[in-house]
Amino acid sequence: ADLAAAGLGVVEFRANLSALLDGLEGDRPVVVNVRNKPTAVLLALAAYREMREEAFAYRLLQIAEEAKYEEKLTFEEAKADILQARDDRRHAVEQAEAADAPRFC
Repeated sequence: ADLAAAGLGVVEFRANLSALLDGLEGDRPVVVNVRNKPTAVLLALAAYREMREEAFAYRLLQIAEEAKYEEKLTFEEAKADILQARDDRRHAVEQAEAADAPRFC
């Protein structure tokens, strides 16, 4: 598993894919190297979702700050809009998962 953190070649990755998938835990990624260059990352779905949610929240905070400085909205108004957008997004994802509808990220 330590090799997975340092990076696996494509051949090693293919040969050990099942074990790697079984071993995915927390936020520890598996790095896949192509020609000794880190090229792709395999990450547990929960960790991926958390990372996307954090990135989304960070971007929305940037937007709220910009809106505040441009005097379009107060920070609290922008924050409320952002939190509503986040909740709407979560609800849409939950509905899609419940319906087993394919989603593209």
